[in-house]
Amino acid sequence: IQPHYVYSPREMTRWVRGIAEALRAVESLPVEGLVRIWAHEALRLFQDRLIHDDERKWTNDNIDMVAKKHFPSSDHGEALKRPILYSNWLCKDYSPVDREELREYVKARLKVFY
Repeated sequence: IQPHYVYSPREMTRWVRGIAEALRAVESLPVEGLVRIWAHEALRLFQDRLIHDDERKWTNDNIDMVAKKHFPSSDHGEALKRPILYSNWLCKDYSPVDREELREYVKARLKVFY
C-alpha cells in the first residue's frame, strides 16, 4: 500500500472542520448545498491523493452512492454535479466558486513568477 493512501482519524477531523468552515458564513442552506460541501470535502481529502484514474472513479462513485443513500431528499443532479469547487481565495469566506473565475485569479497571481 502506498504511504499516501494511509488515512488516519485526522482526515475525519479535517473533513468536519472543512464543512464547519464552509457553513460558518452561511445563514441558510438548501440540502443540496450541504451535500455539495460534504462531497467537496470528501473529494478534497480522499480523492486528491489518488494517482490512478480507476481509483478516482471508484471514489467518485462511492461518494455519490453514499450521498444518495444518506441524503435521499436532495436533488442529486444539482448537488453532485462536478466540478465541486470551494475556495476562500475569491472572497474572505470559504464558498462555492466558478472554475473560470478561479482559473483567472490563479493566472493573475502566477504572473508574478513569469
